[in-house]
Amino acid sequence: MSCFSFANIVKDCTDPVTNGQGPDIWIMLHEDYQNSVITPDVTDGFVTGITPPSGKYLYKIQGAEGSVGVSIDVRRGAFRTTFGHTVIQRVFDNQQDLKNVLDGIYQERWVAIVKNNHAGTDSTGKFEIYGTNSGLRAIAETIRATDNADLGGGYQITLQSDDNSDESELPVSFLDTDIPTTLAAIEALESPTDV
Repeated sequence: MSCFSFANIVKDCTDPVTNGQGPDIWIMLHEDYQNSVITPDVTDGFVTGITPPSGKYLYKIQGAEGSVGVSIDVRRGAFRTTFGHTVIQRVFDNQQDLKNVLDGIYQERWVAIVKNNHAGTDSTGKFEIYGTNSGLRAIAETIRATDNADLGGGYQITLQSDDNSDESELPVSFLDTDIPTTLAAIEALESPTDV
């Protein structure tokens, strides 16, 4: 049953949009993403494949249900409109290996792949890549407060477009054939050492 149609997009009212993301994100150094072979869908422009340079990986940051949050803001300038991407991951641990990774996260620019709860009628909404143009930086904030009962002594990582490095478009979708194939492709790119 169609509720509305806009620009060749037909909304199916039997498949309403649901909020939220899965518990994990995958990050890659922005430089490594830029040096990867990115295969686009020639019709709709979403990503169908990522082939990073040899020895470069995605790093999986594991959370818990409800630990991932995303937001996108529109940034209107005098001559162009851009977007700010934000990905938040809450990590429920405080071991030294995690702290070593966090030290590195704050030194670089990243892209982040997020698994959404809602896939859309064509499945292209299930996985999105944030920060593809300029990369995301971990922002300066309080990342650990032991009195925060929700984090239980863990850490909050916020990756965000900074003021001088907006994105030219919304997060790009990633779909290789179908959802299971896409997840397998992501997992095949994971570093042998996850967070």
